[in-house]
Amino acid sequence: MSQHNNTSICCIMVTFYPDMDTIETIFESLLPQVDQVLIVDNGSDRSAMIPILAKNKIHVIWNPKNLGIGEALNQGISYAEKNGFSHVLFLDQDSIPSRNMVLNLVCASERLKQKQPDVVVGPKIMDMQTGRETHFVTFKFPFVRRSHCSDSGKTAIHADFLITSGMLIPVSLFRKTGKMDKRLFIDNVDLEWCFRARKKGVLFYGVCDASLAHSLSDQTIQVWIGRNMTIHWHRSPVRIYYITRNRLWLYSRPYTPVEWIIHDCLRMVIKQLFVIIFFQNRADNIRMFAKGIRDRFTGYLGEYH
Repeated sequence: MSQHNNTSICCIMVTFYPDMDTIETIFESLLPQVDQVLIVDNGSDRSAMIPILAKNKIHVIWNPKNLGIGEALNQGISYAEKNGFSHVLFLDQDSIPSRNMVLNLVCASERLKQKQPDVVVGPKIMDMQTGRETHFVTFKFPFVRRSHCSDSGKTAIHADFLITSGMLIPVSLFRKTGKMDKRLFIDNVDLEWCFRARKKGVLFYGVCDASLAHSLSDQTIQVWIGRNMTIHWHRSPVRIYYITRNRLWLYSRPYTPVEWIIHDCLRMVIKQLFVIIFFQNRADNIRMFAKGIRDRFTGYLGEYH
């Protein structure tokens, strides 16, 4: 990659007790595509990860405990800045890139930058659980517009946000937008940064010939509410706490789009109802939902306590 228009890419992967077979599969595809992989590990068992350290291009930052996604990503961004990389690629520990994903992201980014200097790109996401292509979202009052690569016939689709995994970001852009908000700890870190960057003039695009297999959640359920809707949810009740608290906090930010707030309020209520009715740990889910609301209005951010 370093020979493509002086592009040098540091892939930042935050790990927390990862499945090592999945990591091996990821690296088989990823390592030929990037200049370096920086693993920022949030308190995992080091002995289990020893085999991957012998691979070329890999550097590890070992955190003694789980510092959260936002802080770990910021450590990676600082590393990329210090070591002169032009771009960072965020990748989750369970996301498997196609063999040409990074090259196609870089090529699309270069094309798009001819019209707009501040561009962030991400791949088409294939949901590992459903096997379906996910959509890219733009905000159209009072609802949102969903676009699929398979329907659009476009090489790149404008979006108002991208998920963390697969985002390719010029390192220089963080001087304009700031880094990730570590106070959110885990959920909605990507949404917050995208909304903040969007307010500063950054454009986001999904690239249709770049593909990433990714799991959006632990559980899904299909429901009909005027249209087919897939409810994604996590098994851990603590994740409900973070999702609830951080989502409500985002509603109050001046850079959060009003259209998204209107849409997300309804979606959040529907999700909670279905989680309470259909998923396990109902009492714990309700308790964590209530704690998320409480901490939002007491102003507490950071790790759950």
